[in-house]
Amino acid sequence: MSPGLNVSLEIKGIGMYGSINSDGGLMTDSRLATCGGVMRDHAVKWLAGFARKVGTSTDSNAELWGAYDGLNMAWAVGAQQVILKMESIAAVKLIG
Repeated sequence: MSPGLNVSLEIKGIGMYGSINSDGGLMTDSRLATCGGVMRDHAVKWLAGFARKVGTSTDSNAELWGAYDGLNMAWAVGAQQVILKMESIAAVKLIG
């Protein structure tokens, strides 16, 4: 993961527009991973947040869980078009 790097993956559709900012983290000594993020509307207003304990994992897997949880949360509230923002090029390459 590169600090300050912002990679976007756009999911196209119609309806509500918003963004998901997700991130994953890993404690290198124990390999325990977590993820979390926020959902914002088109006006960048905070709508909701999420967090998950992933368990023993890799950094890329934690990043992917963050993307998955964020997109699920957006689709659960009816968002059909969101921009997913992540800092992990490796995770974006796995998705795309």
